[in-house]
Amino acid sequence: MFQFLKGIVKFLSDNKEWLLSGVGIVIIGFVFKGIAYLVKNNTNHRGKIKIKVSFSQAWVQSILGQGPVFPLITFEITNVGNSEVNIKDVLLFFCGKKVQTQYGKTQTLTEVGSNPNLRTPIKSGEIKKGQFEISGIQRCITQKISQNKKVRLLVIDTFGNKYFSKKIAYQSFVNNMTTSNMVNAKRN
Repeated sequence: MFQFLKGIVKFLSDNKEWLLSGVGIVIIGFVFKGIAYLVKNNTNHRGKIKIKVSFSQAWVQSILGQGPVFPLITFEITNVGNSEVNIKDVLLFFCGKKVQTQYGKTQTLTEVGSNPNLRTPIKSGEIKKGQFEISGIQRCITQKISQNKKVRLLVIDTFGNKYFSKKIAYQSFVNNMTTSNMVNAKRN
């Protein structure tokens, strides 16, 4: 065994470029491993968002009494990360399938314009609430969508990171619309 080590030392002393390249490879390996560790464990730069979605009805009150009832999809966006998050878009996402709308085929519909409070940065632990009307969405969609079709709320921040809510059955939209239409029909 000692002779073997002696042979390796003699070989490396005669061929110093092998020794230098071997040491260089080991150093580069440690540097890359350190960089990979830092990149993997430094998640503070990416925000973390939790999205809750529910359905509600909006009663419009006027001088003449109660006006029509509007079906709404309401959502809460909670920043559960350590850094601020700036919301760019809140979209209705049809789980990868394209649907036919008045404006052409699309996978998403946007309604963030009716939620100006989402344009301000969301601090860590802060909750932002928003809503949009379902009847406008249903009027926009021109194709028949199956009742068991799944949709999600998709939130995109200014860095392009995407966050999804849990899946919702499209039937929930239809049920909320039907309820509003029934209430409005009884009142007229």
